[in-house]
Amino acid sequence: MKHLLFLEGNIQIGKSTIILDNLRSNMIIEHTGGFLCQRLTENDKTRAFRLIEAEKAETSDIKYKVNTPSVFLEEVSGKWIKRDEVFLTKGIEFLSDLSSRKLILLDEIGGFELLIDGFREKLYEVLLDNIPIIGVIKSVINSAIMKNTVKIDDDYYAKYEELRSVITNIGGKIVKVNNNNIVSVSDEIKSFLGNIR
Repeated sequence: MKHLLFLEGNIQIGKSTIILDNLRSNMIIEHTGGFLCQRLTENDKTRAFRLIEAEKAETSDIKYKVNTPSVFLEEVSGKWIKRDEVFLTKGIEFLSDLSSRKLILLDEIGGFELLIDGFREKLYEVLLDNIPIIGVIKSVINSAIMKNTVKIDDDYYAKYEELRSVITNIGGKIVKVNNNNIVSVSDEIKSFLGNIR
């Protein structure tokens, strides 16, 4: 059975933070491949998201700066601009040559990147491989918010549902995070990481 654990929940409830905290406390972050979608904020408002390599991920949020590298989604003059090329370059790079890794971080998947054929193919290749994976998947509510905010095609929903089905069909688990279960989710992550050699 595939060793997969994904978290879902409300925006900024702490899904990425709880994963990063556990990866650091278990001292496995330096053996982790994959990526983190880092939020860039300005005056407590989200301005952009960038893709960073998992082993370099220290925090899920940083301050927004113009021309930050690897930004794949950015709010410019009230409109969200997508940059598919970041997933086709950095995204595929971060999901390549993972054979020496003990764990893969996919944080976050289930967004507009599912419409990028080359990246989606690489993502499925990684999901179906044998390396354990931990990550965050967009919840159904968050996927609808993203679709309307970013203005993407309706065929996104079919790809999103397919992703969720693939994860559960190969034995993966999707855990809903809320304000009342942070401790138990953290315990589940600890248990998950404890099985990784």
